[in-house]
Amino acid sequence: FGHHDLDAVGERAFKRQLYQCMIAQALNIKQLIELRRGQNVLGLLVWQFNEIWPTGGWGSVEYGNPAMEGQVIGGRWKPLHYWYRASLFADVMATCGAGGRCYIRN
Repeated sequence: FGHHDLDAVGERAFKRQLYQCMIAQALNIKQLIELRRGQNVLGLLVWQFNEIWPTGGWGSVEYGNPAMEGQVIGGRWKPLHYWYRASLFADVMATCGAGGRCYIRN
């Protein structure tokens, strides 16, 4: 992400920090899912799928309230949700764990 002034204020600085938090969330969840699959653990569950407020929380989709001005209606995907579709819960995924054991899931 490069060097950023952590004391910056304003809308642009806030949006940049919020985006970086969402990328950090996606990387964290991606690492945990790949770790479990590398241990041949099955039954992964997405605990918090959506949020009603546009925040940097743990949901992967934002759903707005039509009664609230400025809300996103219909669901906006966060970076984590794109990764769910692209690789984490793709039709086929390969991952390797400790000792060089690799697993392919479909």
